[in-house]
Amino acid sequence: ASLCEEDLFVLADLSHLKMIYKGRVFVDYVLALQAMTDTLPMLPAAVKKFGELEWDALKQLNDVSIRSGLNLSGRASTVKKEPEKIDHELQMHMKMMAKQETPKPGTSIRNYDHEILLAALRVLGMQQDVNMLSLYIGGNLLFRKSPGTETAATKLPGLICKSEKDFSEVMEQWNLLIYDMSGGNKTDLSFFARHAPETRIRWDINNLKIFYSSAMEAVIEEGKHQIAVAVAKVFQECVGKPAPVSANEWSIAYLNFLSKMELYLDWISEQIRK
Repeated sequence: ASLCEEDLFVLADLSHLKMIYKGRVFVDYVLALQAMTDTLPMLPAAVKKFGELEWDALKQLNDVSIRSGLNLSGRASTVKKEPEKIDHELQMHMKMMAKQETPKPGTSIRNYDHEILLAALRVLGMQQDVNMLSLYIGGNLLFRKSPGTETAATKLPGLICKSEKDFSEVMEQWNLLIYDMSGGNKTDLSFFARHAPETRIRWDINNLKIFYSSAMEAVIEEGKHQIAVAVAKVFQECVGKPAPVSANEWSIAYLNFLSKMELYLDWISEQIRK
């Protein structure tokens, strides 16, 4: 109402407002507007007549109103709009604020911890969905449950990843949930055992878990070298170098793994439906 330049139109069922919302401030406001309004003779009849017009008559009226610049009241507007004044000082101030808010090249304002939380919750939810879908068609749990898996599922959404130690811890937990509890190397399910691009994440997680755990000492030298090469290749794809060196790069690598796990679980879901 405060921005209205000429005419204000209010469409309201006043009897309904007075009956249901009696005593409310906005009802009093509408009633005050009604007391000040101009009388519009035969409005219902005019509305009915307008509604019954054929499309060609409506088009003609519309063309006339556009050419003549009529407003909602049907009267030609007599208000001359003054040229808009440009506040150069305000514009300069707004540009300076925009520059301050725009991150400089090479900097990041991403909230990695929040992204990790949401991505981890999505992966855990998809894992639950895959299990439920398998049970629904008469199969078994594809990802078995244990007190350890329940503990891992509770911890993982809250775990950050800003260092090698953090990364090692989250890979330990995901290895349990994604690799160990789906059978590891001894699984008899084809889509777990298959070495397809979609399933590669499963082996990557296991390699990373071995690489960053004490179990690495138990691996023979030849196997250690192969795993180290595989891990370097994984990080090369994630962050463009053999290993992350900053907190952001560790977070980016972890987010990349979470995204791959989502794709992997989505692929398993498709295989079950087939």
